Amino acid sequence: MFDQIRSDLRIKPRVSAVLIITAIIMTLALIIEPQLRLNYGVHDSLGVSFATRMTVPFCHGYSTMTTIVHLLANVILFYFVASFLEKILGSFRFLIATLVSYTAYILIHRFLLMIGHGLTPIIMTYSGMMFIVLFEGRFVKTNTVFDHYYKTLWGVQILLWIIAPFVFSIIPIYFDAQADAVGKIILGNTAHLVCGVIGIILGFIFRGHIRKKLVQYTRKKYIKHDPIDNWSWYLSFGFFGFLILKFFFF
Repeated sequence: MFDQIRSDLRIKPRVSAVLIITAIIMTLALIIEPQLRLNYGVHDSLGVSFATRMTVPFCHGYSTMTTIVHLLANVILFYFVASFLEKILGSFRFLIATLVSYTAYILIHRFLLMIGHGLTPIIMTYSGMMFIVLFEGRFVKTNTVFDHYYKTLWGVQILLWIIAPFVFSIIPIYFDAQADAVGKIILGNTAHLVCGVIGIILGFIFRGHIRKKLVQYTRKKYIKHDPIDNWSWYLSFGFFGFLILKFFFF
């Protein structure tokens, strides 16, 4: 079932596409014009406006090389986790999950006076929800465990929840390299873990909807989403619109 949903081009993850394209455009703009870093992303926690912190999910890295590596990693994770989740949830519920995660991420970033940027905490919310999708998928159709994509998603889950915390405690993405060991662990992982837990909670909230859509695909070989999903994805352009408005007004 998971393999079929993954390859079903009739179900379009439009919000995921808008979000990752927005991040790519914003990140490439920072590479091409470094002066934009004064207005986007957080490179120094001192004197940063809240509006500037609101741009951090769409900025990546510091040097050109780290920026490209960080962006590519998030693009790959978005492909495996976010787009698949949206196919099951529908654009409307996926956008709600994104907004909840985005808000939590920005507030944590401000409260801890973090530096750094990237989509990873939001991806962690999707990953948290993916646990529910995986368990429901096995419940709805037991032979789902033999699907290649089912196994792939579990591999990604292990990467994000077991391996990534060690990486984020070592590589200075969200903290200054001079921070002590405890500071590195806290600053490197708090936003990711909180957003991940939020994802698990949202997964339970949407559990009935997730099971309904998986059952629907099992029986009809297609997922029919609600009418609101057909237009709600347009709202995701609001992120890109904010980034443009910030250049002129904030």
